[in-house]
Amino acid sequence: MDAFVAKFTNPALITGTPMPTALQFFTYLGGSGDDVGTAIAVDATGGANVTGWTKSADFPAQNALPGTFGGGTDAFLAHIDTTGTGNTAQVDASSFLGGSGNDAGTSIALDPFGNVNLAGETASANFSTTTNAVQPALKGPSDIFVASLAPVINLGVTETVSPTPVGVGNQVGFSYTITNNGSDFVSGINFTDIFGNSNPTFASATAPGGCSSVVSAGTGGGSGTVTVTCAVGSLAPNTSALVTVNMTPNSAGTFSDNGTVSVFGRNQTFKPAAPPSASVNDFTLAVSPATATVVAGVPATFQIVVGANGPIPSAISLSCSSGLPNPGSCSFIGTNPISNINTGGQVSRSLVIDTTARVTTTSQLRKNRGTQIFYAASLPLCGLTFLGISLGDTKRRKRLMAVLLGAGFLVLIALQLGCGSKGTTTLTTGTPAGTYNITVSAISGSVTHTQVITLVVQ
Repeated sequence: MDAFVAKFTNPALITGTPMPTALQFFTYLGGSGDDVGTAIAVDATGGANVTGWTKSADFPAQNALPGTFGGGTDAFLAHIDTTGTGNTAQVDASSFLGGSGNDAGTSIALDPFGNVNLAGETASANFSTTTNAVQPALKGPSDIFVASLAPVINLGVTETVSPTPVGVGNQVGFSYTITNNGSDFVSGINFTDIFGNSNPTFASATAPGGCSSVVSAGTGGGSGTVTVTCAVGSLAPNTSALVTVNMTPNSAGTFSDNGTVSVFGRNQTFKPAAPPSASVNDFTLAVSPATATVVAGVPATFQIVVGANGPIPSAISLSCSSGLPNPGSCSFIGTNPISNINTGGQVSRSLVIDTTARVTTTSQLRKNRGTQIFYAASLPLCGLTFLGISLGDTKRRKRLMAVLLGAGFLVLIALQLGCGSKGTTTLTTGTPAGTYNITVSAISGSVTHTQVITLVVQ
């Protein structure tokens, strides 16, 4: 007889009717003698960890512990991949466990460290024990045994960096592929990456279990040393996980990192065999002349030269950020932004600052039309009034007429002076004369280089 492992689909109800489960996986496990499976534990990847006993000296041992079949019966441990299809399912690891007496595994459990824990019965005085054993020797015809078997961890780590070269202030991606090259399921995989040069700024990071970053101020440049930690989680044999970290270098030079993979509870670390790095190139900005003098209405022209110490594939944008006269504007002759400096060297552009000619306008104030109308109407009214008073025959009325006539005459003179008065105002438009300090900027990513130029408007 042989042991076996079988895997079934979950039961389901469709419109209230129970549906039969389906057999997804089945395998025999044993040799030419009798073999019995007694316990099973399933890991997160669908791997079946099986224990039991065997009388088969040709039990299929693979990636086994040291030792051979001890005779009688031996306990066994096997890890079987149940997720494959066709002939891809296989025994990843299997081993005898025992001594020269009869031994049998009866229970199995997994812990968070990825260890496989077994319990069973042994009659072997030469059963392998460890230096930290609770009971190092057999005390009766048969004893219980407890064994904790750690996975053999064999992680491969490869790294790529892109883009390189890169312009200062633009993101660089560091990608790590972590592969489980061993035959055991490995859990608790973590990733740590440290950046301490090129004045880095953290941009983003991704991993199966998420990432976080810590900036330690005072070291590694203006932004400090950036430490990125990520949880990778678990990997079945022959599977991989991808971790990416995006950083922004803010100074030129060789931009590198120190990525390390570790396993929780194990004193092991894994690194790329030859970590790559990115070449970070900076750019310069020069504007000439430093000072230009023009008459209002005449444009001023400056020459801009953008240089680089190496190829910069990222765009560099030019702008006049502050200090322009009002009214006034600036424009660049040539492509802006500068899309690519492939070979380093220099790229030239012309900067034109426009001014507006000054115009002075004199305006005359309008006469008071209401006063004119009042003045025109007052003449006949006053005449009629005086005429009526003069028709009287008393001396009193004649004296009153003389007084009113004199007062009216004075009022009309004052009104005439008001109607005849004129006013003017003067308005000047255009770019005022003066000295203007204008900031010219070249921007690539998060880095800005500036130069102040002077414009004198006469």
